[in-house]
Amino acid sequence: MYPEISVVIPAYNAERFIASAIDSVLSQTVSPMEIIVVDDGSRDNTRLIVERYNDTVKYFHQTNAGPSAARNRGVREARGEWIAFLDSDDYWDKNHLDLLLKNAQDHPDGVLIYCGKKWVDKDGNSLSSELKQTTFPSGWIFNNMFAANYINTASVVLVKRSVFIDLGGFDEQLRIAEDYDLWLRISAVAPIYGVSAYTLNYRRHDCNLTLQFDKQYKADLIILKKAQTMIKNNMVASQNNPDQIDIQKRMKQFYNDSAKGMFYRSYFKELRSLGLSAMKSQSITIPLMIRWLLSWLPDKVLCGMQRTYRNLK
Repeated sequence: MYPEISVVIPAYNAERFIASAIDSVLSQTVSPMEIIVVDDGSRDNTRLIVERYNDTVKYFHQTNAGPSAARNRGVREARGEWIAFLDSDDYWDKNHLDLLLKNAQDHPDGVLIYCGKKWVDKDGNSLSSELKQTTFPSGWIFNNMFAANYINTASVVLVKRSVFIDLGGFDEQLRIAEDYDLWLRISAVAPIYGVSAYTLNYRRHDCNLTLQFDKQYKADLIILKKAQTMIKNNMVASQNNPDQIDIQKRMKQFYNDSAKGMFYRSYFKELRSLGLSAMKSQSITIPLMIRWLLSWLPDKVLCGMQRTYRNLK
């Protein structure tokens, strides 16, 4: 017999997609004990849509405080042993919860189970051009998670409520990348298991927070610095072999990847600041240095160079 699951859905101005998210939970082959929607100060018809489900969905409203606070509120209200998160613009395949629960039973020491996602457009049509995740680290994976975020959305996660509460949940000071921060803190103290399946439909549309690249970079930098503090202060369990983590290598890769993304998106001002930060932390690379030097050219010249390169490509 499966343990009880509470599904937590944070929602902000979610009238466009919230019904699709809830319907996908109600269609699961393994039914959760409860569905909790936390309305984070919506100013549209989110409440009216959720109320159509009557007692099938528990609805809570709060003043806008961000996704971290909304998810934390949902977990506090939850009664299940496990928590499954679902963002209001995503939806699951029917076997999503069944798949994660079976994996949890196969790995009784695991406190978090995750899977992959497949991309869809605003109408739910498959975006086959988007690459799927191919690597799903399992076990004591803090080193893997420090090197890269393999759990890149909360909607693929099933986590033990007790562990979530003990670690303080999501950092409510973070509005972006708050999930990466929590996965790092969990992986530092307990095993996590991945499932190489794609049962989340991740909707790409014009309001996705993950499209805000410059804000994402700043949040990721904060989180990586927090992780470094954990490593240096012996807050990472010995099973993770924290003494083998190459912090400098990770930071060089982070700055280099960020510079590449900024240059491609024409964030030249931000790139200049990033380059200085990389130099101060001794994390400069040759590709970063080239892009940083180019970023000081006039914007018209840079944009012209980029257009020529893309046309040739």
